[in-house]
Amino acid sequence: MAGLPVGHQSLGMKTFFRRLLWFVVILTVLFFGGWGFENWRGGSEWRKAQERAARMGVSLDLADYAAEEIPEGESLMEDPTFLAEWNGEIEPVLDRITSMKLEGVKTRGIRSGSVWKGEAMGYRQYFEEEMSGAEAVRKLDEIYRPVAARLEKLGKVVLEKPPQGQGARSDIFLRSEAILRLLKTGNAFQEFARLSLRKGDSKKAVWACEAIVQFGDHFAESALIDLLVSYSVKRDSEKAIWDGIWLRKWTGQDLDRLAALIPTDPDYDSLEKALRYESAMASWFVDQAEELDRKILDDAGKKYGINDPPSLGDRVSYWTTYQGPSGWQDWRKATMLNVWLDLLKQRSAWETSGKESPEFSGFETSRFHPLVWVRNMQGHEGGLIAKVQKQATRSRLARIAIELEKYRLQERDYPESLDVINLSFSIQDLTDPEGRDLRYEKTDNGYFHLWSEFGKERKGQSNLEWRFPETDG
Repeated sequence: MAGLPVGHQSLGMKTFFRRLLWFVVILTVLFFGGWGFENWRGGSEWRKAQERAARMGVSLDLADYAAEEIPEGESLMEDPTFLAEWNGEIEPVLDRITSMKLEGVKTRGIRSGSVWKGEAMGYRQYFEEEMSGAEAVRKLDEIYRPVAARLEKLGKVVLEKPPQGQGARSDIFLRSEAILRLLKTGNAFQEFARLSLRKGDSKKAVWACEAIVQFGDHFAESALIDLLVSYSVKRDSEKAIWDGIWLRKWTGQDLDRLAALIPTDPDYDSLEKALRYESAMASWFVDQAEELDRKILDDAGKKYGINDPPSLGDRVSYWTTYQGPSGWQDWRKATMLNVWLDLLKQRSAWETSGKESPEFSGFETSRFHPLVWVRNMQGHEGGLIAKVQKQATRSRLARIAIELEKYRLQERDYPESLDVINLSFSIQDLTDPEGRDLRYEKTDNGYFHLWSEFGKERKGQSNLEWRFPETDG
């Protein structure tokens, strides 16, 4: 432009700036137009999800899910014995024997028995020196006595208080620390029961099983994670039941008391209640995601020993730091809410034997997926319905085992088939919730093998079974 007259140069600059201005204006219009469109689209999806919840009769008001007030003096959180254990004020903190670092008990190289695989729990391995199983029990009992006294005091408190949910009043179950307290305390009661059995005190072992179940009921409140953790806690009583059958320590009266602790049908009502609560939590969870997820991630890395922290961290970071129009947050709320509504819509299919369990759809692979590992939203192991059915199947096996043991006490041997035992509960054709027959056979070592093929076709699934070991304990 050096050779052009000054007027032409000025005109060229004006044209350039005019075009630049139009370009900026167009970009601004496109940006704010797109931003406004995303806000409208997200808001529209959120409104549709809310309207869908209303049509399905699902309240999104968290106040409608508040736990009933606990009468003064009946709350566990008011009891000094419970609080001292819950807050970890007494050392060692309650847990499995091998995790409590009791003086004189070896903690390395312990092979923990897996009751579902029928592996024996031998207490001789807890000590460096050679000794018989009976000697190991006597020595461990002496070392464990202070812990047993604590558990007896705690169990008395747990059994005296009515079941009471804590989740609706605090964020206690959004923290992995609280979940670990529950699981460790359940483990401690299980160890107490199994040691009592080896001492020949079946009544105290039954009492410990009752405390486990009541302890699990105390925390089976609205949230889905509460329900699933409660299942895990109460499963410890079934492990003790199997151990007592293997040791042949239960009396007929003991078995009757234990049978009363075990429900044999899937708890779909509690699951529906939990899913309704999660529906109401969808909006709150998205709004609080940054604070909650980062806190949980910190706990998870320390407490749970996650195999792939970077992957989990990336997911949490993306979920909590992804910035954009407010409509994107509304879209997330709608997506989360629709997950729960999709499951609730299929409520009638949950109880249909032989049908596939409802699954989560594309949401579980979405890049917008929140911290599903902690919230237990992912449909692993076949889905949430399958989890409830799996627990019911385990419970049915335990109830049948109790009836088999009662039969042995009367007839001095186990029956040749399940057809001859007189079941005191109703299970149509002795099936699991998928309609599969529960299987049974006597074994050469004088015990039995009891199993279910529930979920066998699912990836990574195997039979649910109990096979009594031939080794001593």
